[in-house]
Amino acid sequence: MRTKSALIILAGLATQLASAELLYTVRESDDTLSTIDTTNGNVSAIGAMGVSYEFGDLAYNASTGTMYAIGGWGNGVGAVSDLFTVNLTTGAATLVGSTGQTDLFGLVWDPRTGKMFASASTISTGFYEINMATGAGTFIGDPGINLDALTYDGSTGNILGMLAGPGSLHYIDRTTGAQTLANGGSGFVNNNGMAYVGSNNSVYSLDWSGEFYQYDLSNSFARTTVANVGQAYDGLAAVPEPATMIALGAGLAALAARRRRK
Repeated sequence: MRTKSALIILAGLATQLASAELLYTVRESDDTLSTIDTTNGNVSAIGAMGVSYEFGDLAYNASTGTMYAIGGWGNGVGAVSDLFTVNLTTGAATLVGSTGQTDLFGLVWDPRTGKMFASASTISTGFYEINMATGAGTFIGDPGINLDALTYDGSTGNILGMLAGPGSLHYIDRTTGAQTLANGGSGFVNNNGMAYVGSNNSVYSLDWSGEFYQYDLSNSFARTTVANVGQAYDGLAAVPEPATMIALGAGLAALAARRRRK
């Protein structure tokens, strides 16, 4: 049990130390995986996902080096959402399976538990655990609000969600789905994705209006506009830099060696 706990701590540390200046997102007009620079909002296309994606989200599993995407309304308005893995080199998406749940707009991999969670928005509300092997979604609880985006807050170790419209931020209980208001919002946010960057303890949001915002967690979630990128994007995820992943890998190898010696 100690080894398992240590593995989770290392994974969480990797997320917190990630100083990614490039975040991954999806261009909604043609479902193209792209990157966005956190310093200036410059967007670069990687490649077509080859699947239908609308109001979806991205989440990166740092323990396996796998990017996941949830299709949102890719199967139609109010339809069941699918889970995919995404090739970060080509952009191509591969179906994992159906979540069995509708309206899933938010997605996050949680380094504290090693689990993936999703949130429903617009037509329904709810917080779900997602099986990364099959895509199946299991209902945990109802936060009572539409959560369009989820991320892991490395400064507190909590799951953070955003309600599009007022742009309010909410901490989500992993075991019940209950929400607690973290910040009332700094103005309108369209349907969006959200990602935490540990190097400057900030959360970034990119929305359908092309607005790219930074929220400073060290300054009461103060919001600044990085750029307007001119097109609709949704989904946002950070990937730890190679040096961070090397350190994580070394830590995991050391733990495995210690376990074998016992």
